[in-house]
Amino acid sequence: MIDIPIGGNCYPVAKYLNQTQIGVAGIRKWTSPSQEFVVYLYLSKIGSLEVQVELEAIRDRATLIFSIDAVSHVCEVKEAGMLTLPVGEWHLNSFGYKAIHIRLEDTSVGQAISLSRLSLSGSSIDANTIFVPNGADFYFCRRGVSVYIGYVFPSSLLLTSAHTTTTVPLGYDSIGSFFADIRWDYGYIGLQTISDSERWIIFSIWNPEGNNSHFAIPEQKRVVQIDFGENVDIEPFGNEGSGLKSFIRYDWKTNHSYSFFVHVDPVEESHSIFSGYFFDPEKKMWKLISKIKAPVPRAYLKDLSSFIECFYPDYGDQPRGCKFSSQWVKDNMGQWHELNNAEVRPTQESQYRLDFSARDDDDAFFIHSGGFFNGQTLPEAKLTRVATSNVPLTPA
Repeated sequence: MIDIPIGGNCYPVAKYLNQTQIGVAGIRKWTSPSQEFVVYLYLSKIGSLEVQVELEAIRDRATLIFSIDAVSHVCEVKEAGMLTLPVGEWHLNSFGYKAIHIRLEDTSVGQAISLSRLSLSGSSIDANTIFVPNGADFYFCRRGVSVYIGYVFPSSLLLTSAHTTTTVPLGYDSIGSFFADIRWDYGYIGLQTISDSERWIIFSIWNPEGNNSHFAIPEQKRVVQIDFGENVDIEPFGNEGSGLKSFIRYDWKTNHSYSFFVHVDPVEESHSIFSGYFFDPEKKMWKLISKIKAPVPRAYLKDLSSFIECFYPDYGDQPRGCKFSSQWVKDNMGQWHELNNAEVRPTQESQYRLDFSARDDDDAFFIHSGGFFNGQTLPEAKLTRVATSNVPLTPA
C-alpha cells in the first residue's frame, strides 16, 4: 500500500487566480458540489487498484464520487470527525498517468470536507508507481517540471549578443506559463501568460548579490534602469533572487512567432548595461523593452539556455509548450554563430513528474511540460536541430 498526499498531487478543475483550496495538508473545507478535484499518479503496469480516503467531516452526511477511466465508485460519509473510508476497486487495462476525479454531492447543511490523503493498493501498484511524496516540495512539484535546453557552444567565445525566436502552438499557452527565449547568468527574456485577459513580454535582470529582497541590497550593488521603451513598466522583484523586471502588456498570439534579442555593453570598469528587445511582427520593427545597468564588470552572456515553466501551482496540470528557433549569438569580435545543439536539463521535480519532453523539430527545438501526458524525455538528452545559416537582422 502507498499513501498519496493530496497536498502534492491534486488540482482543482475550476481555477481562480490567487484563490486555492489546496494547501500542504490537502483540500481544506470543501463545501461546494460545483467544485471538482483531480489527483494524478503514474502507474507502470495494469491490474487492480483499491482506493481508501482519509478525510475530516464537520457534519454527518456527504457523498463523494471517485472516478477513474470513466468508472465511478461512491464513498458515503455517515459521521463527523477524522475518518478513513473505503472507496472501491478498479481494474485497469492501461498504464501511464491516471486521473482520479473526486466530486462532492448530497451534503448536509454546513458540511465541510477536508481530504488529506489517498491510500492505494492492488496489483497495479509497485515500486515504479510515481507521485509526489511527503517530504517533497509541494509548491514546486505542483507547478510541474521546468524544462531547460542548454545551448552548446565553445567556452572560449565571449558573447555580447543573443537572438532567439519563439512560437507557442495553439493549446499550449495555459495560464501561468513562462516561455523564456533567452536565459543567461544575469537575466532572462520571453513571453508570459498572466491570466485569461493579460499577457506579457518580460525582460528581467538579477542583482549580482544573491538576496531575495531588492531593497535589502546596498544601493550601489543593485541593478538600475537607465532606459525603457514605450508602454513598459519596470519594478523590483524578489523571492527568486532579486532585481528589476521590465514588461509590456502585449496580447501575443499562439501560432505566431516572436523574436527576442539581448545585448550587453561594458560601460565602465565596474558596470555593464544589459539591453532587451523584442520584434513586433504587427509593426515589423524591433522594440526596446529596457536597458538595465548592473554592477558587473565587463560582463558577457554566459550559460545560455531557453526554458518553459509554470508559476501558478493550481495550473501545473495544464499543458504548456513552445518551439524555440533561430538561435544565434554574436561574439566580442562581431562574428555571428548559429546554435543548433542543445542539452535537455529538467529541474529536480522530474523525479516525481514525468510529464515533460523536449525534441528537435526540423529547424527548432520543441519543449513540452505539464498536462500529465505520457512520453517523457530522458534528462540530459542531446538535441540537434537543422541549421539554417540565416543570420538574423537585429537592432545591435
